[in-house]
Amino acid sequence: MSIARLSGPTRLLLGSALVLLGTPACAEVGATVTLATQDRFRGYSVSDGYPAATFSLSYDDAAGPYVEGSVMIAGNPSNGIERSRFEGNAGYAVRLKDGPTLDAGIVHAEYTGYRIYGRQAVFTEFYAGLIAGPVSAHLHYSPNYFQRGVTTFYADVDGSASLAARLRLSAHYGMLFQIEGNHEPVGSHIRDWRIGASTDVKNLTFEVALASGSNRRGFYGVVRNGGAALLFSASAAF
Repeated sequence: MSIARLSGPTRLLLGSALVLLGTPACAEVGATVTLATQDRFRGYSVSDGYPAATFSLSYDDAAGPYVEGSVMIAGNPSNGIERSRFEGNAGYAVRLKDGPTLDAGIVHAEYTGYRIYGRQAVFTEFYAGLIAGPVSAHLHYSPNYFQRGVTTFYADVDGSASLAARLRLSAHYGMLFQIEGNHEPVGSHIRDWRIGASTDVKNLTFEVALASGSNRRGFYGVVRNGGAALLFSASAAF
């Protein structure tokens, strides 16, 4: 079978694997497996409140380019509920002399098990931002945010701080602005936030976080298990 005939998610995972196999000595590669009580995206439970497992492959070249591919699975197969997400991210980071790092790239995600107005949930975003130590800020642009003709900007700020040798705090705040397209009942300006604490035990990372949420119909399909939630996750890096 030719690569051109493979599906988008399959090409994504195959491409990530080929990149990792051909990694030069000056680049960093990694793989991560995460188990979480649920998977949330900008305040919405895209796993419908079910536990989720995510596998990621990443490549980070010292010269600036980086790429990452991931797959998430969730749901309850015994009840016929299955959710998955295939995501690819490619970008370039440039460290300014005695200053922050400029970061820009593109991310594409495809969801299965979801239908938004009869269509598969898919979106592509372009982003650019600054990274200064433990703080980063980005602006994202999507011409078709899960729905054709729905144009959005998303601005976010992330930060982290170490309280002890193995204890870290993290925080996230984001706001989505819809520029064009039919407005959803949730509104054209949506905020989301997340506060978490994590610790390392050998090669495992455990995190507990409080995340915002919405109980109203939004851009990501019918909302289930909305509202703020306490989340738990465990990750293993290789």
